[in-house]
Amino acid sequence: MWLGLGNCYVYYRFEPEINILTIEQTLRMMVDVVADGGNVEFNLGPKPDGTLVDFETERIKAMGDWLAVNGQSIYGADRSPVKSREGFRLTHRPDLNRLYVHVYDWPEDGKVVLTGLGLEVRSASLLANGTKVSTSSSDSGDVVVELPEKRPSEHVTVVAIDYVGEIGG
Repeated sequence: MWLGLGNCYVYYRFEPEINILTIEQTLRMMVDVVADGGNVEFNLGPKPDGTLVDFETERIKAMGDWLAVNGQSIYGADRSPVKSREGFRLTHRPDLNRLYVHVYDWPEDGKVVLTGLGLEVRSASLLANGTKVSTSSSDSGDVVVELPEKRPSEHVTVVAIDYVGEIGG
């Protein structure tokens, strides 16, 4: 997917602020595309003097900061064989037996339910700070991830789940 951070794909000094993606929207767009099995390319339109517009620089820096911590959930990852639900998206690294849960909306009860995984979870932790999180499994193959009370990442928090076997097996 190729898109600009606003509605224009070139420098346009009159770009309405309402058209400009927020940092959170930019990060979610990147995660959404990877979670759907695609690639994303953000187009930056330099000003006549070759510099970038402030909002573009801010978004690209924020994306770089987020990727420095959470990049393993994007680079080399692909769509998950398990469906994402409202409030979170999933990416997958089958070569590592690792599933990544990108939490968009922090659940009030602190739980993310991954339905139909049918696997044994070896460990789960937050990429932002390495904190281990608890998981439990049901007889139907659902995995419940217990998130901490306080959200460790301002925009998109990522939980890495290491598992044994194959998803759905």
